[in-house]
Amino acid sequence: MCAVRAIFLDLDGVLLDPVRVVAEWERLVGDFFARRIGGAPARWALANRRVYGPLLAAHVQPLEDPLPAEMDLGVAWVRALCEDLGRPSPSRSCALTLWRAAEVHVCAHTTATFEGARPVIEALREGYELHTASGNCSWRVDALLGRLGVLQHFEVRFGPDRARAAKHTLEFYRRAFTAARVRPEEALVVDDNAHQLDLARALGARTALVGVADPGAFDLVVTSIEELPQRLATLER
Repeated sequence: MCAVRAIFLDLDGVLLDPVRVVAEWERLVGDFFARRIGGAPARWALANRRVYGPLLAAHVQPLEDPLPAEMDLGVAWVRALCEDLGRPSPSRSCALTLWRAAEVHVCAHTTATFEGARPVIEALREGYELHTASGNCSWRVDALLGRLGVLQHFEVRFGPDRARAAKHTLEFYRRAFTAARVRPEEALVVDDNAHQLDLARALGARTALVGVADPGAFDLVVTSIEELPQRLATLER
């Protein structure tokens, strides 16, 4: 069996606490739009609460090249926020700019990262190549890693926009390994979603689940990212 050379990290549920992300999303969205367009942050936050859920529920992510559909969702979201508050509907190009800037603002100011995320990344970087395999688009990934102060430690920061494939497909991981110039058997994929790890394992990668599961189903099971360096050391023996 080949030694692990590269680690591909998911974000949500691995580096980010999804419960806290949801709790602070509205606040940060409200702050952003109040500064860019005007009005009270709380009103923008309330508008987001009203419009975002239905839009997200109706969103269908294509298996191939999900970016156009993501862009359509972003435009619809910005326009729905403006309509809810009686603001003029922006052009598509303006809405796209606001959407992407809002997402970067949220990721660059989040406080929802797990406490041990940064020291774990710094420890892993000593012995492994680090990449991301995230369902988040690359600008969110970059903003979050920048917020953590670890952007420089990652080589290929992979999301569906760079993969031109949805994360819940084999092709996503195949293209991630190719982009990183890593053979699947040299890779360890870390995620909190068992289905994602099944896909990576089907290509020959080793897997680490962050959560609770049957240890026999994965190479490693850890309750938090903080356990990963020590448990990885036992895997490599």
